[in-house]
Parts: sequence; structure tokens; C-alpha cells
Amino acid sequence: MLKLSLLTLRAWPVTGNQAAAKISAVPDKGGFLAHVFWDKYLEYEERQEAHDRVFAILKRVIHIPMHQYARYFDRFHKMSVAQPITALESADVLARYRSEVLAESSCSE
Repeated sequence: MLKLSLLTLRAWPVTGNQAAAKISAVPDKGGFLAHVFWDKYLEYEERQEAHDRVFAILKRVIHIPMHQYARYFDRFHKMSVAQPITALESADVLARYRSEVLAESSCSE
């Protein structure tokens, strides 16, 4: 089962750039039924009104095969509408997409 308890999350104060460290410490392989853990983790961040952290957690969780995947993806999709494109993908991926689109548009002319 998961080694991080919810008490650990509550006792682990996070500010600013420490959010990324906290998220990276949470295990990715919690199992197919790890949604209970992620629900509690998201609930904690929502109580802190840390919407940027909620989005970061969802961005990570949607890549983990779980029973409740669709529910997390729906939340991520709704939140992503209000995010800048740079928050959705890394600069490398965006540059690759941009170059592919430019290459296709120059070939079609």
C-alpha cells in the first residue's frame, strides 16, 4: 500500500517552489485503486486554496492508470482552459509542435 500517510501530508508545510518537491515525493505507483489517496491529497490542497498545486497534481495524476482516471481528467480539462499553454506542456514539447506545424504549413503552400 502507499507509504505516505495523510497525516504526513498535513504535517508537511509547503510554500512557493516547495510544491514541486512535495508532489515529486508522492509515489506514482499507488495501484489501480490509489484514487482514495489522491482524493485526500487534492482535498488538502483545495482547503489551502492552492489551485496552482491542485492543477499540478491533476497534471501528474492523469498519467497514472487508475480506476478513477476519467474523473481526474475531467477536472484537469476544466482547469486547463484557464491556464496558459506553457502550463500545459514543457517548452521543448511546444517548440516541437510549433516546428511540426510550420513544416506542414510550408509543405501545403
